[in-house]
Amino acid sequence: MLFRRPFPSSFLPPLFLLLVLPPFSSPSSNFNASVSPMEGNFGNAFSENRQNQQKNGDVFRVFRIFTENWSDVKAVRKLSEIAKENAEVDFWLESTHPGQFADVMVSPEGKETFQRFLAEYPHLHVEMTVDDVQKLIMRDEFQAEAKRTAQKGGAKRADAEESFLRSWRRDPSPAVDNGHKQSYAFDQIGQLRGVDYPWGEYTGYSEMVRYMRTLEFYYPNLVQLVQLGSTHEGRSIEGVKIGYNGQIFPQPSNSEHKPKNSRKMRKKRVFWIDGNMHAREWASGHTALFIINQLVWAYEKDPFLTNALNHIDFVIVPCTNPDGFEYSRSSVKPQIRLWRKNRSPEQCSRTIWGGIHCCRGVDLNRNFDFHWAETGSSLNACSNLFAGKKAFSEPEAKAIADFLQDEEIKGSVDAFITLHTYAQLWIHPFSHEYQSFPNDVAKVKSLALSATARLREVYGTNYKVGTGADLLSPASGGSDDWAKQTLGVKFVYLVELRPQLRVSNGFILRQEELVPTAIETFEAIKVIIQGVLVENVLPSVPLPSFGISMKNATNSQPKSFLSTVTAKTTIGTTEQIKKGTTEEGGGTAEEEGGKEEEEKQWKKKERKKQLKKKEKKKKERKREKQWKKK
Repeated sequence: MLFRRPFPSSFLPPLFLLLVLPPFSSPSSNFNASVSPMEGNFGNAFSENRQNQQKNGDVFRVFRIFTENWSDVKAVRKLSEIAKENAEVDFWLESTHPGQFADVMVSPEGKETFQRFLAEYPHLHVEMTVDDVQKLIMRDEFQAEAKRTAQKGGAKRADAEESFLRSWRRDPSPAVDNGHKQSYAFDQIGQLRGVDYPWGEYTGYSEMVRYMRTLEFYYPNLVQLVQLGSTHEGRSIEGVKIGYNGQIFPQPSNSEHKPKNSRKMRKKRVFWIDGNMHAREWASGHTALFIINQLVWAYEKDPFLTNALNHIDFVIVPCTNPDGFEYSRSSVKPQIRLWRKNRSPEQCSRTIWGGIHCCRGVDLNRNFDFHWAETGSSLNACSNLFAGKKAFSEPEAKAIADFLQDEEIKGSVDAFITLHTYAQLWIHPFSHEYQSFPNDVAKVKSLALSATARLREVYGTNYKVGTGADLLSPASGGSDDWAKQTLGVKFVYLVELRPQLRVSNGFILRQEELVPTAIETFEAIKVIIQGVLVENVLPSVPLPSFGISMKNATNSQPKSFLSTVTAKTTIGTTEQIKKGTTEEGGGTAEEEGGKEEEEKQWKKKERKKQLKKKEKKKKERKREKQWKKK
C-alpha cells in the first residue's frame, strides 16, 4: 500500500484514516493470510492475544519510508529524533543517504505521532510492509512448533500445520526466500561426540549454557567455560574459550637456543566474538553458537582451523544480554518479542513537558565508555536508545569491559566481532560521527572487503562495508568503537546479519535461514582469522576456498576446495576508503562525484547539530541533577 500525494492537500484527511482502519487485504502481502482454526493448537495465549488485538485495533505495523533527496533524509531524521525519546515509534532501520529507505515500526500509541509526521511531509513515498507484526511473530512460532511436532512423531498434525504454513508463504520472491534452504545447509554442520543442539531453531538461554557446559565436559583440552559476571536478574553471563591448551608457539630457527621459559615469552592471541547484545536479535546468538561448534569440530580435521586454534584463543559469548533475551521470548506481543534493551530496574527521567516517565532497560550498545551519550542515544529511560545513567552503569557492559581488560588478556586481543541483526552490513570503526576513522582504516577495511567477498561465494549474499555512521546513522557508546579506541584491538567489526534490507521481516529472521546465515558468516570470519595470523607473523596454513553460486543453490551443496584463493576485492582510492562508503561491487568514483559536494555540506550541518545536541544534553544532565537534589 502506497502513501503518495496524488490529490490536492485538501484531500489529505482520508490518508490518516488508513492508519486507524483494521488490517486490510492485499494480494501482494505475505502477512495478511486468514487465521486458521488450527491457531489454537499452539496455546490459547496466541489466539486470545490475536482476538484482543483485532477488537481493540492495537496492531503494530511496519512502514518503509523512501528518500529521494537530502530534504527527505532530513525529514526522516526528524522522526528519528522523536523516536529516540520514546519507544512508541521504533526505527528498525534508518536512512542516511538519498535513495535509501527507513523501516519504522509504529505502535498503537505512536499512531498519532506518525500521522502528524505524514501530514507535515505529505510528499514522502511510504509503504506499509508489515500490516500486523504479531502475525509475523506468530508465523515463526508456528514453524518451530510444526518442526518440533514432526520430530516427536506427530506426523498427521505436522502435515496439517505445514499445510497451514504454506498459506503464509505465498510470495515466491527471492527477496523473501533467497533460495537458502536448510536441506543442503545442514550437511555443513560438524557432528560432535556426546553433544547435540537443535540447529536451525531458536532456543532459550539455559539451553545455550547447557550446550557450552557439555562441550567443556567432552573436550576439556580444547574448551573452557568462562563466566564474565551476572545480570540484574542474577543470570550468569557465560561463554567459552576455545584453543589448544598446549600453547604451541613458533619455534626459533635454532632450536638449541630456545629459552626454557618460552611459553611465558608470548601470550596466545585472543579473538573475541559476542552475540545477542540486543535482546530481539536472536539470529546473532544462534550464529555465535554455530561458530563454537565448528571450531571445536574442526580441530585435527581442518588444517587451517587446527593451526589457528594452536595459536589463537577464541573467546565466544553467544548471549551478552540474557535477561533481555529471555524477556523477549516470554510473549508474542510485539512490544515484548521486539524488546531491545536489558532489564535494568525502573529508572525515571523528566520529559520535555515537565512530566516524569519511568521505564526499565538500558541499550547495552550505548553504555560503553566511548563518547558516551553524545550521538544516536538518549538520556530518557523510556527510549530504546537509553544510554544509562553513566558509562558502564550496566553489569553486562561492565562485565565485558572487565574481562577484556584483565591482565591475562589485556594487550592480546587482535580481533573483536560483535554480531547483530539486521541489514547485511560489515561495519568497522568509528560510528559515533561522520568521517571519523582510525589510523589503520585502510587495512581494517581491506580485510572486511575480503571477508564479505568470501561470504558472497557461499550463497551469493551481499554485504556492504563501511562505518556505522555512513551505513546507518551516528551512534556513540558502542562496544566495537570502545574496543578499538580503549583496547587498541586491530580488527574490530560490528556485523549486521540477515535478512537483507529489502526484506520486511526485520529482526524476525525465518528459522530456515538460521543455518545458512551461520555458515556464510563463519566463512567470512575465517578471513579475519587469517588476518590475525598474518598480522602477528604466526604460522599460517592456506585458507581453502568455499564456493557456491546463488544460481545453483537449490540443486547443489556448498563444496570446499583445498586450494588457496585470494579474494578479489576492489578497495578503491585512499580517499574513497576514508569516506567509509566504498563497497565491493559498488559504483564508480564518477557516479558518486555529482553527489559528493552536496553530501559534504549536509554532513557539515549535521556535525554542527551534533555539537549543539552535546551542549543541550550537558545542560539537561545538570538540570536532572538539580531536580534530584530537590
